Amino acid sequence: MDTYDVIVVGVGGMGSAAVYHLAWRGIRVLGIEQYDIPHDRGSSHGLSRSFKFARWHHLEQAVDDPAGMDRDCHPADEAILRTFVRRYFPAGDGPTLSMHTCLFTNTPDTHFVIDAHPECPAVFIAGGFSGHGFKFCSVVGEILADLAECGSTRHDISLFRAARFAKGSLA
Repeated sequence: MDTYDVIVVGVGGMGSAAVYHLAWRGIRVLGIEQYDIPHDRGSSHGLSRSFKFARWHHLEQAVDDPAGMDRDCHPADEAILRTFVRRYFPAGDGPTLSMHTCLFTNTPDTHFVIDAHPECPAVFIAGGFSGHGFKFCSVVGEILADLAECGSTRHDISLFRAARFAKGSLA
């Protein structure tokens, strides 16, 4: 049976960056993903060398139950994005190759959560990237690798502690 020093659950942008940093340091790491690799269920997946456009809450809808949400893309969805494309990327106003509904996790303050699990200090959690985390994959991967290897990081992650959501802590 294989053994690992670290197991990363979820190898999208953040998880795969953590796997990379850990493996580069010589740590035996296993990445586990719920979807086949490759897949198109993430901001870093799907068609390459193409433009990806999205608009956050473009229909101002609230999603109380993701399982019951209308995940079909409608002409109105494309029209909103195409207005943006025509204004800012007119040379890219070609045929739509594909459209997908994207859900992401928001925290109440829209900042990430990067912290140790409160009851299992050897388990680290990263999430709530609120639709803008992809650009931070490399540094979040490094931070997670630091935490998994050493229990600390040289980066100041105090802003991302989960305790900020304790009752009464948010202004």
